[in-house]
Amino acid sequence: MIKLFPLLLTTISGISTLIGYLLIFLKEKYEEKIIIFSLSFASGILLTISIIQLIPESFHLLKNIKLFPKILLLLIFFNLGIILIKGINKLDSIKKKESLYQLGILSMLAIIIHNIPEGMITYLTTKNNINLGIRLTLAIALHNIPEGITIAVPIYYSTKSKKKAFFYTLISSLSEPMGAILTALFLEKYITNSILSGILMVTAAIMIEISIKEFKESKNYNNLFLFRISFLLGTIIMILTSSI
Repeated sequence: MIKLFPLLLTTISGISTLIGYLLIFLKEKYEEKIIIFSLSFASGILLTISIIQLIPESFHLLKNIKLFPKILLLLIFFNLGIILIKGINKLDSIKKKESLYQLGILSMLAIIIHNIPEGMITYLTTKNNINLGIRLTLAIALHNIPEGITIAVPIYYSTKSKKKAFFYTLISSLSEPMGAILTALFLEKYITNSILSGILMVTAAIMIEISIKEFKESKNYNNLFLFRISFLLGTIIMILTSSI
């Protein structure tokens, strides 16, 4: 049976992703700067989430396994994530606008994969401890806002469609309550630490690969100062919101 308050908090944390969509309403004359900012910012976000949150949490969830088998298992999961994203991203020689669109789609897929277990964790945490669930919701909501930017901006500036940018960002945001619903209806009995660990490590690999791709793409616009500042800002924001 679905508990309404945990589902509500999970939905709030997911829907906060849509706040990042608002960045596309800035003036068109700032297009190139917005693209540089968004790609560099996103690169810092995805890389930092992976390194300081997903990988350590994945490692921690396997606390009952000895060190060498644990490291081996995590490496297998990590490489599965790389293989998965390489399979999705087969096109290497594509035009800039197509590349930008592809980055938006890849970011959406990575964030969906990330949001589903995040929704599971938020739902289960809130169900067992409301105060902890509220704090967790706040932290997730804050770091979901820049995640929305990583989807909406590349999609909008590659297609010039606000509807598409909104639609893809919305799909990503709804994946979090979907994780909660799947947990409540079907998965709660079967979710183990090992399964969650594998999901988190696969997600980390996908996010690191996309981060590197966004890093390279943003350098094509030849504004090194904005590139560095944006990357650093994304990194700092993720560190701060992850520590709440």
